[in-house]
This record gives sequence, C-alpha cells and structure tokens, in this order.
Amino acid sequence: MMNLKECLNAYYRYYGEEKLMAVNVDALDKALVEPYAKTFIGEREIFPEMTDKAAALFEAIIRLKPFPVGNLAFAFILTVLFIHKNGWRLKASDDEVRQFLKNFSAGFRSSVDVKGWFLKRMEQVRD
Repeated sequence: MMNLKECLNAYYRYYGEEKLMAVNVDALDKALVEPYAKTFIGEREIFPEMTDKAAALFEAIIRLKPFPVGNLAFAFILTVLFIHKNGWRLKASDDEVRQFLKNFSAGFRSSVDVKGWFLKRMEQVRD
C-alpha cells in the first residue's frame, strides 16, 4: 500500500513546499485506502485484482481532489508508483499516456474504461 508520507514527498518534489502546504491530507488518505475497500457483507475486497486497485486509486484521487493543482497528472503518477510498489509495471508509451489523460479529462471516465486501459498495459514483474 502507498503510504501518506511517500505521496506527500513525491508531491513536494514536483510542486514544492507552497503547494504541499495546501494538500488536503484527509482526502489523500481516503484515496489511498480506497483500493483496499471491503464489502460489508462477507468482508470481500471490492477491488480484488491489481488492475481494479490501480483504477480505484486513480479515480479516487480524481474524485477527492486532494491536491491544490495537478490532480489528474498526480493521480497518474501515484497510480504508477502504486503499481510498481506492488510488483507490477506499466507498459505504455508517452503518447498513450498523454492520450489517456486527455481522453479522461474530456469525459472518458467510466470505471470500465479506466480499468480496461490499465488492464491492457499492466504486467506482473516476474523474479
């Protein structure tokens, strides 16, 4: 799981102290736990697969807007860090990433579309 300190350190490196001071830490914390949400009945994970978790994190950051600037870009950056931290890698060209973020910001936002995008481009790292 990504922790709050890692996320804040990454944001600080990109945007500096002034923007860091305006981060909504509660919203960021909620976004970071969303991929691990469980149902009330049976305590099953709502997002069982890593692609589900990646899409959930990305969408939670966008929805909760914890950052004063750069929510879309930083949602993507943190999602890639999350993927790597969990033993996966994202195989996407710069053009694919730009097009994905452009489409997302233009309203291409269904969970299936986001999950599908990650599903096509994620692969588990084998030791």
